[in-house]
Amino acid sequence: MTKWWKCDLQVATPAWNFQIPPDLHYRASDERSRRRFAERYMDELATRGIEVIALADHNTGDWIDLMVATGKRKGIVVFPGCEVTTGSGSDGIHLLIIGALDKTTRDFDRLLAGALGFDEKHPPFHQVGSQLQPGSSRKSVVDILDDLPSDYLACAPHALTSNGLASAATVKGDLRRRALTHPRLSAVDPGDCAAPDGTNFTARFRRREHASDVPPLKDLAFISTSDAYRLEDLGRRFCWIRMETPSLEALRQAFLDHDSRIRCDWDPRLQSLPGRDPNQTRHARIEEVRLEGTLGNSDESVVLTFHPGLNIIAGARGTGKSTVIAAFRQLYSTTATLPPAVKEEAELFAESMLADARLSALHCLENSLERQRAQWSRKRGQLTQAASGPPVPTTFRVRVVNQKELYTRIARNRQDPGAPSRNFLAFVDEGLALLESTVPGSWWRRREDAIVEWTAATVADLRLRADLASLPALRARVLELQAQVEAFDPPDAATDERRTHQRRLREAKALRERTAAFAAWLDGLDRAIAAGADATAPLPEDASDDFVGLDTALAEALENTRAALGRSTANVRNVLVHLLAQAETGPWSRRLAEAQAAEQSHFEALRAQGLDPAVFAQVRHQMVTQQQLVRALEQREPERARIAGRVASAWDALEKLRAERAAVRAELFDTVTARSGRLRFKLRPQGDQLGWNKQIRALLGLRSETFLEETTHLAKWLWGEPDAAKRAERGQLWRDALVSGDFRAVSVRAQADLKTPWRKRLESLDEAVRLRLAVEVADDLVEMSFLRDSGNPKRESDWRDITSGSPGQCTAAMLCFLLNHGVEPLVLDQPEDDIDPEWIANLVVQEIRASRTTRQVIIATLNANIPVNADAERIIVLENTGSAIRVRTTEEKDDAGQIVQTPHAGALEQAHIRTNVQEILEGGVDAFTRRHRKYRGGNDGT
Repeated sequence: MTKWWKCDLQVATPAWNFQIPPDLHYRASDERSRRRFAERYMDELATRGIEVIALADHNTGDWIDLMVATGKRKGIVVFPGCEVTTGSGSDGIHLLIIGALDKTTRDFDRLLAGALGFDEKHPPFHQVGSQLQPGSSRKSVVDILDDLPSDYLACAPHALTSNGLASAATVKGDLRRRALTHPRLSAVDPGDCAAPDGTNFTARFRRREHASDVPPLKDLAFISTSDAYRLEDLGRRFCWIRMETPSLEALRQAFLDHDSRIRCDWDPRLQSLPGRDPNQTRHARIEEVRLEGTLGNSDESVVLTFHPGLNIIAGARGTGKSTVIAAFRQLYSTTATLPPAVKEEAELFAESMLADARLSALHCLENSLERQRAQWSRKRGQLTQAASGPPVPTTFRVRVVNQKELYTRIARNRQDPGAPSRNFLAFVDEGLALLESTVPGSWWRRREDAIVEWTAATVADLRLRADLASLPALRARVLELQAQVEAFDPPDAATDERRTHQRRLREAKALRERTAAFAAWLDGLDRAIAAGADATAPLPEDASDDFVGLDTALAEALENTRAALGRSTANVRNVLVHLLAQAETGPWSRRLAEAQAAEQSHFEALRAQGLDPAVFAQVRHQMVTQQQLVRALEQREPERARIAGRVASAWDALEKLRAERAAVRAELFDTVTARSGRLRFKLRPQGDQLGWNKQIRALLGLRSETFLEETTHLAKWLWGEPDAAKRAERGQLWRDALVSGDFRAVSVRAQADLKTPWRKRLESLDEAVRLRLAVEVADDLVEMSFLRDSGNPKRESDWRDITSGSPGQCTAAMLCFLLNHGVEPLVLDQPEDDIDPEWIANLVVQEIRASRTTRQVIIATLNANIPVNADAERIIVLENTGSAIRVRTTEEKDDAGQIVQTPHAGALEQAHIRTNVQEILEGGVDAFTRRHRKYRGGNDGT
């Protein structure tokens, strides 16, 4: 798998002028001594984290064989190399020559005597006093670059200092320009380029500014090397290079795409990374996906592994790319927010290819990088197995998008001009996790909870208003009942003694009710005490002895408290029993018996007068009940303000949630505008009249032709008002009408009386439906514009509305949007469809390159621009054997000589990956070469 390797591509050995540490007893003529030094050398590199080096002894490869062999034992990759002084410049230009890993000392001896231009008249070294000094080649720097074999690379060390290729003290003018623009010069070391201030040549060179005296440098790789001649200087300067396995081809690919593959130690992009190590990425990623069971007509399993960066799934049509993309959707995504046509197509494809499949994937969570396994089957749906515990519904977020979805979401709809905005905002909200209805604390759940609270508060308010409105009638009823009671028992006939008896009877009733309530309260208290004894949290598994001691003491205190409370409630029960016994045997009890007897005598007297005591008791009971109800309602009158405040607070919570969503959307749009430079957005608050109209009609169950004019007019009146304050006033009026069921005020204020059938339909609605309608508010309308190719962002005429663009422009703009927000893994299915190749190369590829450093990107594609120009970390080549979908393989011999199947999954430095890309995505080498020759008018030159 591709990774970043920490490299120092210019290190010396004792071959010439190396400072040997005093504690190392070194003799150049002693082989053991040389080996000890090589071991120490590799240990020093490992201590500094250096994994790859390139030898750079002046004009010699004498130490190559020993250092390569020692590096293999120590796990350090050693590129054979040497540094030569060319015959160009005032004191000779230095070139670093790096050979393939299998090159030996003998190979470099031949190279020095051949392409590098050393001979008897131009020896590699010459005697200066008692010391040897490196000599100069007979060849100029350009001649050496011209003659250098293809299995060697050339770099320019210390390019801006002494003997540097770009140093004015070494060489100027046309020779410098020719050398720096030579196709065989792979890289230069310009020194520290972190903050190159100034206007001199050095600063402008480090900023890659093209001018009359600075040649074009955008395609030339910058590297950072130590040029170490002491052990303590090894790795002092270094660069990270992204490779699958270090090789000359991997270095060549890195130099060709240096912006993607090389991070020098001064690179600002390293500053925010843990340990300034580009391997230490913390974004979420999918490591592996497995497709098992039946896949269409195939029973063969497919396993794909992925890199945290950019992954390409390649293959001819029908090789299973779309099946893999559909598997991602089944595992991690949904079709719920897709436009209808795309949704139907996606579901039909999944049903035909994956109905009997078993899917699983290994993913890593953001930051913690905890591994979890997601699973899907038609029977069980989406589940995730964490490190411990049972499987739970999958919440790991992955964006799965195909080209058709991107275009369909923002395609112009003549019947519904708001549809592009609606579809686009659904796409945005999905990415912002605003639509997650099952996740506690999510925006959607909080909105639903707020709707429930507002509805409950409004219903409570309606009930209280209705109850309080009945007070006048209840008071009148009490007066009627009082008159009937007085007919049985006139007030002037009641004696003081009888009034006392009636008081005793009321006291008896109150005593029964109060003791019953007290006993019920004690029962509840006993249950709470029993439950509280078991309410302690479990001990942590790794609890210390000290903590266990504290917890034991706490448990004892809780138990003592529970026991004390239990004794207290038992004592209270005893007191209650004693009090009731006193009431039954004391003076009050005797007086109560007298009152009951007197009441019975009164009833007998009524019967003697021909009056029914049962009717009297019933009327008196009704009077007392109504009196109690009146008192209870009168006591509730102060609640009106509190419940009204609850309604207002609940509605305010809904408004805040809508504002929160608008703010999150606007922040995203601002971020994308700033990052892309090619997109901009305009929001119209509550502007989607058609969307609101559709939702209202759906809630009312209206047929397409029923009340169409009425709902359209209502939507325009409510949401067509540009002034926010007036819009809010109209919304309040509409909401009040729905709550009360009285639409007369709306009819008048809407400047057109609601037609009778329409008004009656609204008035006949069930209260629950009316309240559900009341919380429906028109969504915002977003207008998205893109900058035409080569346009000036400050010129208004260079901006085009997204709905007026071609399918290719719309898709490219949507891709630009998608790639400029979010950190969750992004899966794209053939995003290049309908997009002009120029847009792919100049826009889409650049956005992919920028986004894959902060998120994982997986793309199924048939366009070579994407894997090649975006420089994918991993390319997976699929094939269809007619009965199975599989990763293409090639038979090769391993290091032990055994035949193994090598999967075609890796980076472009692998020969079979490059061949596959040429064959599948470019139409083959012959076709590519033929096009190249035609573009150049038959000229075979490069």
